[in-house]
Amino acid sequence: MTQQPQIQQTKRPRIFSDCYQLTVCIFNRTKSFPKALRPTIGRRLEEATLDLTKYVSSALFESTAKAELRKEFLLKASVALDEIRILTQLATEMRSLPVVGFAEIQEIIVNIGNQLGGLRRANNSPRSSR
Repeated sequence: MTQQPQIQQTKRPRIFSDCYQLTVCIFNRTKSFPKALRPTIGRRLEEATLDLTKYVSSALFESTAKAELRKEFLLKASVALDEIRILTQLATEMRSLPVVGFAEIQEIIVNIGNQLGGLRRANNSPRSSR
């Protein structure tokens, strides 16, 4: 019996962990999309979640991210999150995403949206520009 290598988990901010969880969830759900929708809605959903994770990561972890650059990354993350919201709704209406999957994804999206809003407000505060 071979053992699977263990991936060492490092302590990450909750928003990054939630974005990562959303990405994994979306990739798992799009596998079962009908063949006709996989290259369109499925791929767009996957790309949007990867973009979201990338922008959040850049805003949080880039040591060179000044306040203006951080603000831009957070805005791009917000736009990516909106795209994910729209595409998941569309996938559900087209019966590619079951209602249970939609509910699971929406719960994660709401959590990310709340955290993203907090980060954007904090980044816009006068003391964040120091």
